[in-house]
Amino acid sequence: MGNKKTGQKAMTWIVSKARDWNPLQPLALNKISGVFMKKINMLMVFVSLLVLVAPPAFAQGEAVSAINGQVVVTGGSLDGENMATGSASLTAPLGEHFGLRLDGLSGNIDRDDFRVGAIHLFTRDPDLYLLGVTGAHAELENIQVESFSLEVEAYMGMVTIAAAGGQQTGDVHDSTYGSLDLRYYPQKNLMVEVGASVADENDGKAHIGVEYQLVGGLALFADAATGEDGFEHALGGIRYYFGDEKPLINRHREEVSTNNVLDSVIINYASARSAVLASDIR
Repeated sequence: MGNKKTGQKAMTWIVSKARDWNPLQPLALNKISGVFMKKINMLMVFVSLLVLVAPPAFAQGEAVSAINGQVVVTGGSLDGENMATGSASLTAPLGEHFGLRLDGLSGNIDRDDFRVGAIHLFTRDPDLYLLGVTGAHAELENIQVESFSLEVEAYMGMVTIAAAGGQQTGDVHDSTYGSLDLRYYPQKNLMVEVGASVADENDGKAHIGVEYQLVGGLALFADAATGEDGFEHALGGIRYYFGDEKPLINRHREEVSTNNVLDSVIINYASARSAVLASDIR
């Protein structure tokens, strides 16, 4: 009982610090990487240490309420090129405090085919936090990329703060990448998201997105971004959730972990595309 109270106090302290910290402070995109990565690292270290040291001490709910999944169709423009993808995910509980998610994605960008597979292991208290690790393998034409990342989410009522950071390697320049997002649910079936990401310490982007669950498990979403060197994207699509019928905010915190596979494709696209062009030149 004492351990549980101690864990709850620790998590309350983290949440209070997160409330005082504005992740969207005005930063010039060409200066975002250093300060931005420090903020990501700080949040991830705070939550990671506490969750890894004593998850059962403050975990109150199940990491995954039941086996569930989703299918997603996405289309639009990425850095001036047409993009279309289809993806599917399956999430399952591993005991009470852990969950496993498998992701697969296939699509094309300006006639360049790409495929992504990922595995995501996480622990979560649906009232407080998520901490997860992800490994992914991506192929763009003849270029292969492996990425490994740590992800943290902190839940505060109708607000979620999410941070992710990791390393990419393979047929590209080895580099770190990270993202930071603020998600707000003005109503239980509507999510509005703003955030930023950086890859290779010099490729900053800012984005805004929205997702609305229409009926049952059917949802629509859209996302727009701008970044350095004229980067921009405008994407939208349809998502269908399989599982118990519940509001969108509950799906995000009790069933699926937020799908980061497409996000990682977008974040690391410039590196992979550069490698493709280099191989074409050779």
